[in-house]
Amino acid sequence: NGTLDYHKGLTPGKNFTVDSEAVTYFLNESTNIKEALEKIEGAYSFVWYDEADCSLNFARNKERPMYFVVIKDTGSIIYGSEKEMLVWLAERNDFTIEKNYSIKPGVLVSIYLENEAFSFGWNWRHRHECYCDPFA
Repeated sequence: NGTLDYHKGLTPGKNFTVDSEAVTYFLNESTNIKEALEKIEGAYSFVWYDEADCSLNFARNKERPMYFVVIKDTGSIIYGSEKEMLVWLAERNDFTIEKNYSIKPGVLVSIYLENEAFSFGWNWRHRHECYCDPFA
């Protein structure tokens, strides 16, 4: 979700017509996700699955919100950029929300699906490792 200011600069030599295509390619080709996220300019909120470590990853900057809710008794999550929409979706499907979160800008949140671990890596906007509470 968002609009990148300069997506063509992320993928020199490639000709992508939309920013989501360019950023997907860029993140997939990056060997250091921290450095890759530092290079992205514009408003964004990303969610991606990393097959290498079986993780579901959430990242956003200050210009786009990101929320997710944990559904009671299932451990399932619903995520999106509008908290009210997540509440509506849960209610519509007779789900009870156990917890809800707002991810802080500049913090990577990773959920490791293989072992059901939940961790927060680093704050890439401050360029240092930060094992901290990623939620506002």
